[in-house]
Formats: sequence, C-alpha cells, structure tokens
Amino acid sequence: MEIINKKAAIILAKKIINDAFVLDDLIKEIQKTERGKAKLAGLKRRTQTARRFAENGQAILSLVKLHQSKIDPEILENLKKVKDKAEAVLRENPIMLAMPPIDVIRFTDMPAKYAINHLGQKERRHGFGLHALSTTERGLSVCIAYMPPQHIQLYHNHTTSENTFILDDVVCGIYKKKDKKIKIKAPSKSILHFSAYCVHTIYNSGKKMSRNITVKAPHSVLDWKPFYQETAKTEGSAQLITRANKIIANPSMELKIFHIRNYIYKYDIEIMTIKPYMGHETSTRKDKYFLVVEGELDITGNSLTKRASRDDIIVVDKNTNYKLRTQTGCVLYSVECREDLK
Repeated sequence: MEIINKKAAIILAKKIINDAFVLDDLIKEIQKTERGKAKLAGLKRRTQTARRFAENGQAILSLVKLHQSKIDPEILENLKKVKDKAEAVLRENPIMLAMPPIDVIRFTDMPAKYAINHLGQKERRHGFGLHALSTTERGLSVCIAYMPPQHIQLYHNHTTSENTFILDDVVCGIYKKKDKKIKIKAPSKSILHFSAYCVHTIYNSGKKMSRNITVKAPHSVLDWKPFYQETAKTEGSAQLITRANKIIANPSMELKIFHIRNYIYKYDIEIMTIKPYMGHETSTRKDKYFLVVEGELDITGNSLTKRASRDDIIVVDKNTNYKLRTQTGCVLYSVECREDLK
C-alpha cells in the first residue's frame, strides 16, 4: 500500500497494529531454533513477513517526522512497538543454518533485508552473530551494508562508540559537531570510528556499490536512535583509522590486525589476504566466522571440503583443524573477541 497522505498513513498504521500478532508467532519460532537444525525456507519466510511490517512502519514514522504530520500519539506508540517486534524477527541469526564442524552460508541464499533512509531509499543489509545463539543481539554481531551509489544513511547515534570497516571504494563519514557537518573520506580497508552519542551517517558518493561492515554490541543494536533532520546538535567526535596495529606476513598470506578497545568490549578486526595458489592451515579454540570479501577459496576440515566466494559466510566450530586454499587469491574479514561482554 502506497503512503500518499496522512489518511493513507493512518489506515496503514491501524492495519499493521491489528496484524502484529503474527510477529509474536515468528519470535516463538526463532526461539526454538537450534544450530544446524534451522531451515533456510523458514528463515526466508520469517524475514519476508517481518520486512513488510518494519518497512511500512518506518515509512509512516518518517512521514510523521519529516512533514510534522499529526497522528494520534497512541497509534504512533503502538506502531513503534510493532516495528520493534518486526526488527527483532529480522535479527534472526543465520549462523543457526550452519552444519558443524565447518559450513558455508551462501550470499545467494540469504534473504534480503533493507534499511530505509529519510528519502525512502533502500540499502541492503545482512547481519550475523559472532555466536551460535538464535538472534544476533544476544552477543557481538556484525552488520554488512551494501550501499548503492549516491546513497546516504539516516543520521543516527548510539550510546557506545562504533567502528565501521570500509570494504570497497571510498565513502564519506559525516558527523555533527555543534552546527557543523564534518566529512571524513574513508578509503578501502580503513575504519571510521564514531564516539558514543556522535550523530553521524555514511555517504557513498561514488558510482559503484560500496560495502562496509560494523561490529555491534547488543546495546548498540537496541539503542539505535534516528535523526530525521540535519538539525541535531551534539558533541561528538570521529576519526579515520588506516594503519593496522599488527601485521603478520609469510610467503602465502598477510594478516592485518586492528585492535578495538572499549570500556564495554575488546575485539580485533582481522583482514587476511591469501595469495593465489596458496593456502593457510590452522585451528581455533573458539568458533570462527569469516566473511569472504574478495575471491574464491576452499575450506577443508574433518574430511569435509566446502567452496566459498565473495560475500559468503564461513563458519568453523571450535577445536577444528582447518585449511584455507585459493587459486584466485582471496580476502577474508573476521573478528576475534578478546573478552566476554560485561
């Protein structure tokens, strides 16, 4: 249903609120899922249903904020609750699909999710938990944004700092400092750091799609606050990080390690580049999750071999010896948690 005016918005809002009981059933389904037993068809069905509620709810709330349309506060409050439930469904953790001890979750199988900006434009998103729990916000997780050319995200902030790793072409980080908007150009393989409460956005000024990936703590997922206008005045800071804290290299691969330290969490962002026709063999004491940034590779462990390519997710269970091998060369993104969340 197209939202063309205030009357249409009210009609749609009431329908969303009346139909919201289906989201409770979906949440119960997710809570019952077990790692390796979740079904792709179920994930896609739940995502498709929740998307409809979340996107329509966001469109109505944007209309109210941007055009100062007056709608019954009770309707708006109930609509926000429904939107929150829909987003809870959309945080279902796709890692639950992975079969032990190694598996590959293909990008082509992932159900499409979108974030909508203040202009009504869509940006595809994927997220997965750095854990095997049913929803991503139950621990550290990552969110991958696929930004179309000339796309700008909705201005927002969090109560904790945020670190966004730029995977592709140059984008701009923009943040608010009193009455000024300050831009930072971020090249590929760099990090945009935004302090807690800093009102910020990311803008893809280029002609190609650009991906970025952000590690999320549970509260930074749940306390996301949008700013629909560019008039927000806040004290905040941002910085560009281009140099890794540590580099490990040998004839077959290079590993760049970026230390992220916060009073709440500690983790390392690891970027591994494996050269063509080379391999890397190791084991892990913890469950390991890779995003394939570029290239194609085979992963072998416990007599199993899986093929992975760009945007696929590789899942390796703890205490598994595994080998990565590529003919094309590849780049992998992973996160190493240094301590449990407090």
